[in-house]
Amino acid sequence: MIEWEKSARRQWSQMKSSPDRFLVPIVKNCLIAADVAGSAIPKVIDSDFLESQWIQTAFQSCPQQDDFRRIAQVRLNGHDPRPFQMQVAESPSRVTLVMAGCGTGKTVAAYLWAARSSSPRRLYFCYPTTGTATEGFRDYLHNPDGQLGDINTQLFHSRRDIDFEMILSNGDTDDANDDSVNNNSVNAVDQIESLEAWSTAISACTVDTVLGVLQNHKRGRFAWLALAQAALVFDEIHAYDDVLFGKLLRFLKDLKGLPVLLMTASLPKGREQAIREVLEEIDEELPSPIIGPTELEALPRYCQKPLPENNPKELLVGVSDLECQLARDLKEVGTKAITGVKAASAAAVKAINSKLGIKG
Repeated sequence: MIEWEKSARRQWSQMKSSPDRFLVPIVKNCLIAADVAGSAIPKVIDSDFLESQWIQTAFQSCPQQDDFRRIAQVRLNGHDPRPFQMQVAESPSRVTLVMAGCGTGKTVAAYLWAARSSSPRRLYFCYPTTGTATEGFRDYLHNPDGQLGDINTQLFHSRRDIDFEMILSNGDTDDANDDSVNNNSVNAVDQIESLEAWSTAISACTVDTVLGVLQNHKRGRFAWLALAQAALVFDEIHAYDDVLFGKLLRFLKDLKGLPVLLMTASLPKGREQAIREVLEEIDEELPSPIIGPTELEALPRYCQKPLPENNPKELLVGVSDLECQLARDLKEVGTKAITGVKAASAAAVKAINSKLGIKG
């Protein structure tokens, strides 16, 4: 074993300056994927023939251009895309940077962008938190009434089962005990979820699901075969800390065959320049950012209302996860309430209110 290790270290030292060094993690992830298939598929399919057939069928499950257009059309509700959205959709660059605030329609633009590809690719829509991933899935990909047709979509993050229960039950959930899950069962869940990723056309997920492949995270390694043939949207990249942003830069450099859309409300010049420089290292250019319509960004989205004197607790209506945290802070002083205009968040808010003991 010691001799094998010494030999491997010598070979790796020789490969460090060669493009072949990228083959090592690729082969490793493919071997891990084969192991996952051998371990997890028998848990859900009890037939050797069906196991082999399932793998072939899974990788043939790719979205079509019409799938992405249908998602955008449902959200547009009969209206034409804005010029800004069409500019994003028609971007010819492998890496496109969009700077647009809330309410400008950049998520619709992202699905129109995904529809531009002539060859079908899976889409990973990456959000910075579990809350934003769940909301993105619920607002665009959850399909209870069949408006999106038979498109295959899925939500991937560590607490998705709890969030699914909230979505389906309209917020009336019992307390979940995550501590009861041991490491072995968590690993099994990761493996089975990776199989779902292989056959899922459009995924809403947390960014670590994708960038974790650079850090040997299990979910990233297990999902590698799906990621390697995907287009990717990274939303709210202004929320990334320095480490996560560094992983994004490395991802753009090392996986240079994948189309990427970067979206943010704003971005420091230094970070924009870092993206530009890392692409120049691989002989690619970052075009000027596509800027969202400022008149839409300026529209009022939230208002503050004083609490009735006889009601010491605030009523939360339609706020996102970040506003919920602010509302908890406000609860301590008991002076104000925040009322949001996003009715789509009502289910999540109802569950949070219940846990806080707030009626209404």
